[in-house]
Amino acid sequence: HRHQVVDDERHRIARELHDSVTQAVLSAGMQLEVCRSDIPEAERSERLDLAKDLTRRAVEQLRSAIYALNHSSDADRTSLPEMLEQLGVVHMPDELAVSVRVGGTPTELPGDAEHALLRIAGEALFNAAVHAHANRAVLRLTYRADSVLLSVSDDGDGDPARMRLILKLAATNDVDGRHRGLANMQARTLELGGALEVRRARIGGIQILVLLPLPFDSGMENLCSTTEIESEES
Repeated sequence: HRHQVVDDERHRIARELHDSVTQAVLSAGMQLEVCRSDIPEAERSERLDLAKDLTRRAVEQLRSAIYALNHSSDADRTSLPEMLEQLGVVHMPDELAVSVRVGGTPTELPGDAEHALLRIAGEALFNAAVHAHANRAVLRLTYRADSVLLSVSDDGDGDPARMRLILKLAATNDVDGRHRGLANMQARTLELGGALEVRRARIGGIQILVLLPLPFDSGMENLCSTTEIESEES
């Protein structure tokens, strides 16, 4: 039992670091890679400044993650819609234009649920920018009487079938480090009794759907279907 507790905590810490610090470090690396190409000196200087800023942000996120892992208090929390707005404006690569839409009447969710939805949204947006080479993403949060639905759509070149296969392999822990983000998204969803679905977005790329039931009850499955939301991506 002691070994299981330690192992669970190790996985929790690894997931938090992957879904925060890793994204900033990879973004900095992307900027440095562009600087190696033949670009105007002014643009190179701007990208180097951005890489420096991303590196600083990674350090801040590391400190924040360490603090969050040691302090679970929900005091002074920003609302989830506000955090999603900040995520789309501040924390994504400049090449990705993110629009955030909120439907229904926003209600305060448990801290772990809001944290999970924020991390899932961040991972989906980051994947759209870095792996699917998307230029545009639509993030929609819908509050309902009995559920909360998060939808992240992009116009990139991702393959829904391939992502579904990766998620299927994630269920057996048969994924490598490059796909750990997808596995984390699925794990966070299941821990809250929800379901995650991947399909083709109306704007051409990937759409990630996460449906969480209210009240939260771990162990529920297959709550998300292709008819759960009338997408508003245009």
